Amino acid sequence: AAKGGAAEGGDAPGDEADAALDLRAELERCDREVERTGALVEELQGSRDEKQARIDEIERALEATREQERRLAEGLENARKMHNKLMNKKTVLLQTKEQKTLAIQNLGVLSREELDEALQLAEPELRRRLQAVNDDLKRFSHVNKKALDQYVNFSEQRQALIKRKEELDRDSASITQLIETLDRQKDEAIVRTFRGVSKNFSDVFRELVPRGEGRLVMKTRAAPAGGGRG
Repeated sequence: AAKGGAAEGGDAPGDEADAALDLRAELERCDREVERTGALVEELQGSRDEKQARIDEIERALEATREQERRLAEGLENARKMHNKLMNKKTVLLQTKEQKTLAIQNLGVLSREELDEALQLAEPELRRRLQAVNDDLKRFSHVNKKALDQYVNFSEQRQALIKRKEELDRDSASITQLIETLDRQKDEAIVRTFRGVSKNFSDVFRELVPRGEGRLVMKTRAAPAGGGRG
């Protein structure tokens, strides 16, 4: 009976050694799982940083587009003012032209008597009348003969600016849509990855603490972050 008791007592250290090996193997597996989870978190962080960099780049491009749009708006306003100024000047010139045309029509064709009278005038009198006519013509020397060309040129520039503004509006809408798409993809990727990490964390925690339960809580702006809970 004594020998049998010694034999039974000798089996206990072997069982404890096997249990210790099992626990060590389980601990190593948990360590590997934690490392994989950590690598996944780092990969997620890297992907997030890349998307954030892309978003920053798009926001800078959008700001540059807005600045260009502002400058174009100023150019359009200046062109509008110039257009109004030229239109007013054109109206005045047309009125002056109509008045002079009417005056010329009222003169009509010189009659034979008027022509004979002019031929009978002395040279000094003819020079005096010619000088009076030249003086009348000098009053219109300030009229810009290129006003019509300038009006056409500014009209073409105005149309080009309007077309460019429409293109910028379309580009701005495309950039805004791209930002919204990237934001949605970023949020979906974060949630999808977090769910996988949370599941792995819960499984590892359950294996480490058989009677405990652990879960990850995503930290948001509205709620503080949670941690593992047993």
